Amino acid sequence: MTIASCVRDHITPHRVVYELELPNRPSLLARARHLVRVVAGADATLNELAQQSREIHEKNLELESRVVALAAAEQELRERDAWLELALDAGRIGIWSVDVATGARRYSTGMFRLVGLDARTATTDDARALIFAEDIDGVDEAIRALVTSGTPVDLELRTRTVDGRTLWMRITGQRIESPAGTKLLGTATDITERRALDTQLRLADRLISAGTLAAGVAHEINTPLAYVMGNVELLQSNLASFGPARAQLEEPLGDMLDGVLRIREVVRDLRTLSRPKDDGVSHVALGKVVSAALRIVGHELRHRTRVVYTPPATDLSVLGNESRLGQVVTNLLLNAAQCPRVRSTRTS
Repeated sequence: MTIASCVRDHITPHRVVYELELPNRPSLLARARHLVRVVAGADATLNELAQQSREIHEKNLELESRVVALAAAEQELRERDAWLELALDAGRIGIWSVDVATGARRYSTGMFRLVGLDARTATTDDARALIFAEDIDGVDEAIRALVTSGTPVDLELRTRTVDGRTLWMRITGQRIESPAGTKLLGTATDITERRALDTQLRLADRLISAGTLAAGVAHEINTPLAYVMGNVELLQSNLASFGPARAQLEEPLGDMLDGVLRIREVVRDLRTLSRPKDDGVSHVALGKVVSAALRIVGHELRHRTRVVYTPPATDLSVLGNESRLGQVVTNLLLNAAQCPRVRSTRTS
């Protein structure tokens, strides 16, 4: 018997039934409700997105406002810096700083301009090299005192410019403490003109003192001067009685008379220029005033400049005060002599 015959003879055939159960299809109402729920959720999401979009737009507007404010503040800061630089240049003032920790030095553009250097290419060492060698030690000592004890810097020094001129500078500085470290901050001011004016004022004071003294002793000088002049004239009128000595005495007596006359003119000029309360107005000969001023300051001018005086062809006169006009001419001569570039003063 074969396997096939056994299966055919002993196994009863049977039928298998398979059932497929499908989910119930939702009703039209259920599907509509589901759709409403989906639409409502989408609407809420859209509302949330719209709210976020509005918030982002508001923040963008706020940022734009801040950017505009920062740009305006930056422009204002630039304008203030420009105004400050103009003010410093007008006052011929530069600014310097030193970082104590690193020793780094910084100079403002005004510092370089004072000595004629180009701030774009020059260094602080270039500016320092222009300081007079005999003054540099005082600068270093003042800086050390400022660092160690906080003693403010206030000194005057000389420095050269690129074109060879000499400048007087006043250096001031103080120590600044901050969380970023210790710094030295100060200024450098060109005081060349101020020192020149101080010199002129000192000369004017000397002239005033000399004029006051001359006004006080002019009478005392004139009295013995009159004696000397009278005796010289007497000797000249009696030269014939000296016989053979006449030839030897004539020239010395002439020189003595010229000297006495010159002394009398100088005394008269001093009295004219030093009248303290003379406010009267009259016709004043300008040539006379200029000549008197030249005689008064001639010794002072002789060592500083060469004066060339060309008298006018006709004596000019003006309505004014002789003493005050003499003081004006004297001051003009002294100012011209003090000017460092003047080597010859021409008066006409």
